[in-house]
Amino acid sequence: LLRQIPVGGDADEQRLQARAQFSTLAHTEYDKICSFYWEREEAALKRHGQLQAQLEHYKATALAENANFAKPLERFVRHRLKKALILLYGEMELVKAFRSLNWIAFVKIMKKADKVLVGHAAPPDKTLAPLGSQFMAWLQGQPIWLSPTITELMTSIELAFTSAFTRGDRHRAMQQLRSKDLAHQSFYSAALVAGASWATATALIAYTLALLPRVLPFSPWRHCLLWVYAGQFLPFALVLAWSLNTLGFNRLHINYRFIFHLDRRSALHECQFAAVNGVLALVFAGSAQLCLATLRDGSRLAPLLPALSTASTAAMLAFLYQPSFRWLSRALGHICITPTLPVTFCDFFIADQLLSVSIAFQAMAWTLVLCAEPDTEFAALFSHWLAPLLASFPFFWRGAQCIRRYQDTRLITNMLNCGKYALSFAAFVLRAALALVGVGNWRLLIIPEVLVGAAGCVSYFWDLIMDFGLLQSGTRPKGLAAPGALLLRSQLVYPAPFYYATMAADLAVRMLWVLPLWFRFFRGRDQHFLLRLSFCMGACELVRRLLWNFIRIEYEHLNNCNLFRATEVVELPFRTADLFYQDMVDVRNTAAEDGTAMAMAMDPSSAAENAAEDDDFEDEEEE
Repeated sequence: LLRQIPVGGDADEQRLQARAQFSTLAHTEYDKICSFYWEREEAALKRHGQLQAQLEHYKATALAENANFAKPLERFVRHRLKKALILLYGEMELVKAFRSLNWIAFVKIMKKADKVLVGHAAPPDKTLAPLGSQFMAWLQGQPIWLSPTITELMTSIELAFTSAFTRGDRHRAMQQLRSKDLAHQSFYSAALVAGASWATATALIAYTLALLPRVLPFSPWRHCLLWVYAGQFLPFALVLAWSLNTLGFNRLHINYRFIFHLDRRSALHECQFAAVNGVLALVFAGSAQLCLATLRDGSRLAPLLPALSTASTAAMLAFLYQPSFRWLSRALGHICITPTLPVTFCDFFIADQLLSVSIAFQAMAWTLVLCAEPDTEFAALFSHWLAPLLASFPFFWRGAQCIRRYQDTRLITNMLNCGKYALSFAAFVLRAALALVGVGNWRLLIIPEVLVGAAGCVSYFWDLIMDFGLLQSGTRPKGLAAPGALLLRSQLVYPAPFYYATMAADLAVRMLWVLPLWFRFFRGRDQHFLLRLSFCMGACELVRRLLWNFIRIEYEHLNNCNLFRATEVVELPFRTADLFYQDMVDVRNTAAEDGTAMAMAMDPSSAAENAAEDDDFEDEEEE
């Protein structure tokens, strides 16, 4: 609006009109800020009252001298309350910063307004009172800037946290409450380890693939073992791609840690993540090269030795990074028992990553076959029925997640999403069945390829519309994108060409299913060529997944920003219906809601039941 104001002596009328419009717009924006601030302050008051009641109940039941409280239950309650206090304190810090930043923004904007509306007149119009000064004088007396509620709540949390969790040590309490994000720390040593380990692992892989077969007389068994190792190595490449994703997210301030509910104090930084993955990849590559060079033909343990050595190294690293390994183990466990638990974004995102390493699941089957029958021939090994059967597991998990999401939300889009995974699952199961019975009819063998192609076409449009939020016709993006770019969306983080390139790459990789169909049924290529082609397609899929991750997490981040989601909500250990906290919060907010209070202590003997019902606590609190 300020840029559109003409400069010159004949523009007084336009300047006065712009002055009125600018004043109206400033008041509108202030009302929007106030609405959000008071809403967050009211929510903080209510949450603080609940936590105060929970702490009092915890002290009365668990910390009393004659308390009959089971140790596992006490640790569970302590962890939940501590985490809830830390998150509430961090949320109030954000609200406080929100108020301060908006005050600074108003000051800068009003200075610019005075310069444009008064100072750009020719000559400067001294009869016009500075609009910015008038507005700031009015703004300074508004209650939003004078409210001490947030500061008082933060002080109360500091005292409560010090008393309950640090035995009166205020310095240690403040260190835990105001813990710095990992992004503010330097990780030069981790970056050095990541670079050195991946450089060495890459050199070992290149030597194993290119030079080792020429140096040593490679038997057919060693050729089979080499391809098995190549399939087992793909997950490390996938994790490396995710390390590059996190690096980009940090540079563009995309809050992926909040999306995946990572603890900002203990989550691995992108350099640490790449370093851990690089060390494991180096151990695997070195073990594989050593096995190929030294073991005799037909060794039953040879296919498993690199994986076992890598697992042993991972177990040792797990002691150094326990929270991160625990988070990953929990996430993978949720995927394996998908139908029994509610599905979160983290669950189906990790399951989507597993779809891109289906060759690794086939390598698991090849490993089992070689361990059971070391004399298996090349053609029999790589056409074994167990390989497509294991490769169908990620598609089964994703389909089961969609069904569970539909059960929880009743959204028909979840069943549509399940349909595209069902096509791929049916294709892999049909491949396994045809390989098991030894069908050689090309008309039957072509059916799985057609199913994979149909799933790829549906998945491509699902990616663009549902996962990326693109193809919004007529929108003009904001931010870094070029004005006028179409078929994207109104909010973009990356430049517009990046989205177009990702759309093209996604389509190209989704259509690669045509290549094995063409070379197998119309060109008559042998199993060696088809195996090389499948690994090349797997590498292309990893690149596609790298680009997919960038836009998928960016879109989820924008949704969180638009919905003002910035902090995690932790379920409290005690049921709010069991607590009397009416006197601990503002009577105006709770008298009408609570009515009569009830007191019923949680039975320590029901710890397992309360842990299992933990996901229902949030709904009960809202009620």
